[in-house]
Amino acid sequence: AEDSSYCLSIDVGTASVRAALVSAQTGSIASRTVRKLEIHTPLDGYAMQSSEQIWQACGEASREAITTSGIPASQIHALAFDATCSLVVLDRHHQALTTDPTSHDSTWNIIMWMDHRAHDDAKQINVTRHPVLQFVGGQMSLEMQMPKLGWLKRKLPETWKHAQHLFDLPDFLSYKASGLTTRSLCSLVCKWGYVDGHLELQSWSDDFLSQIGLSELREDQYAKIGNHPQRPGQRVGYVTPAAAHHLGVTEECVVATSSIDAHAGVLGTCGADLPLAEMAVNPNAVTRALSQRLCLILGTSACHMALSQNMTFVPGVWGPYHDVVVPNMWLNEGGQSAAGAALDYITDSHQGSVKFKQEADAAKVNLYDHLNQAAATLAQKRGLDHPFYLCKHVHVVPDFHGNRSPLADSSLKGLVSGLSMTVPLEEQFLEVYVATVVGLACGTRAIVTAMNKAGHQIQSLYACGGITSNRLYLEAQATATKCPLYTPQEDAMLVGCAVLAATAAGIHASILHSMGAMNHVGSTIEPLQSEEMLALFEHKQAAMEKLQTLQADLATT
Repeated sequence: AEDSSYCLSIDVGTASVRAALVSAQTGSIASRTVRKLEIHTPLDGYAMQSSEQIWQACGEASREAITTSGIPASQIHALAFDATCSLVVLDRHHQALTTDPTSHDSTWNIIMWMDHRAHDDAKQINVTRHPVLQFVGGQMSLEMQMPKLGWLKRKLPETWKHAQHLFDLPDFLSYKASGLTTRSLCSLVCKWGYVDGHLELQSWSDDFLSQIGLSELREDQYAKIGNHPQRPGQRVGYVTPAAAHHLGVTEECVVATSSIDAHAGVLGTCGADLPLAEMAVNPNAVTRALSQRLCLILGTSACHMALSQNMTFVPGVWGPYHDVVVPNMWLNEGGQSAAGAALDYITDSHQGSVKFKQEADAAKVNLYDHLNQAAATLAQKRGLDHPFYLCKHVHVVPDFHGNRSPLADSSLKGLVSGLSMTVPLEEQFLEVYVATVVGLACGTRAIVTAMNKAGHQIQSLYACGGITSNRLYLEAQATATKCPLYTPQEDAMLVGCAVLAATAAGIHASILHSMGAMNHVGSTIEPLQSEEMLALFEHKQAAMEKLQTLQADLATT
C-alpha cells in the first residue's frame, strides 16, 4: 500500500499535548488526539508545569491515536517530538526538582517558556555584551534558558545543588523515549547560547559561562546541559522497552532528534512544491527556493522564520542559527509578541464588540469570520471596494506587548489613533478591528523589509497556526508584503514532526526530500494589487512608523 509506513508525531504545546499518526509517504494525517496540560501559576509572571504529567499525557494521547487509527504498531517506523522551549530540571537519578519558590513542591519541575521571573538575570547577561549574544539579536531574552538557570542558582540553591540534568522540553521527551541524553541543535542553538557553524565561537563558550556566573555548567564536559548535540533528521536511537509500552509502539521504532514547536512548523509548511527533481543537476536549487520563502507561525504571538544559505545578521531579529531546521542552512527568527493576542485584546477591550460576540455565539460561528463578514457589509454600505479602506484614517500600532522585531523594544506600547464620536460604536469597533489586522500586516512588512535589506530574498509567505483561519488577516499579510501567501493542507507542527521522524528512519533521503514529499499547499492567497490598495498600504506603513517614533519620543519625555 502507498501509505504503508507511518510516523508518530507528538506536539507538546503550552496547554495541551497532541499526538498524530502521519503517513511517511504523503504527509496525510490518519488520526489525532489531544490531552490537556496543567499550568501552575502561583505568582504573577511565574508559570510552571510537571514533566511527569506531560510524559503521562504523551502516553495517553499516543496510545489513543494509534488505537483509533487502526494502524498496526509494526507500521509505525519512527516517532518525533516537538515542544515549547521550557526548562526541565532533574537530579542525578532523573527525578524532578522543584522550580517553585512558593511551595517547594517537586511536582513543578518545569519553568515554562512564557515564565518571566528571570528579568534581572537576563539584564545581567546582556550587560556582558559577550560575542555569543550577537546570535540572539544582540541580547538574550528573559524567555531563554541561561537567564532562568541564573535565577535558579540565585533563588533556589537546593535545587541548583542537586540539578544534574537540565533539558529543554523537546530534548527531555526524546530522552524519555530513548533513554539517551542527546540534545537537539535546534534547542541548544536557539535557546541556550550554544553556537554552531562559526569559526571562532564553536559550541559552548567557557568564557561566556564564566562571565554570566554559571561556570559550574562546564563540569564533566557540559554533561548537565548537553555535550552530544544532533542535527535535524538524525536518529537519537530506538525506543526503550518501557517507552514502547507507554507510547504503544514497537521496540523497533526509531526516535528522531526533537524540535522546538515553531521550528517544526517550518518543516511542515515550507517544503511544498520544492524543485527536488532539479537537485541532481543543481544541488543549490532547493535551498535557493527555500530561502525565498518566509514561514509565518501565527498564533497568540507570531514567528517570522527565514532560512538562508548564508550567515545573515538582521537587526532586531534572532539568529542566525545554523543547522536548527534544515541542515547546512541558517535561520533568522523575527516575531511579534502579540498577534492573535492583539486581536483578542482589541476585541475584548472595545464596547462595540459586544453585539458581534453575542451574534457569533448565537449562530455558533467563529467570531473573526463573523467580524470579517460584518466589516465587508459595512464597507459595502459605505461604497468602499474592500474592508481595508475602513481603516484609512484609523490607525492601530499593535505593540501592546512591546515590539520584538524589528525594533527589539519590549517597552513599546500599543496605540489607537483616529477615533470619532460621530461614528456609531459598532462601526467604530469594526474600523479599529480592521486597523489592527492591517497594523499587524504592516509589522510583518517591517520585518520582511529588515530581512531583505540584510541580504535575504523573501518572495513568498508560507503561513501556519491558529490565525490562518482568519482570511482577512492572511489577505492583509499578502498585500502588505506584496507576496503570495500559502497555507498547508494539514497541521504543520504534526507534519513537521513526521518529517523529522521519516528522515531519521531513512524513509526519505534527507530533510529536504521528506519536506518535498510530505508538505502540500492547501490554499493560496494572492496580494491585492490595485493602485488604490497599494497607495492605502503605503499610507498605513508610513503612519505606523510615524506613530511608533512619536510614541517612543513621548515615553522618554
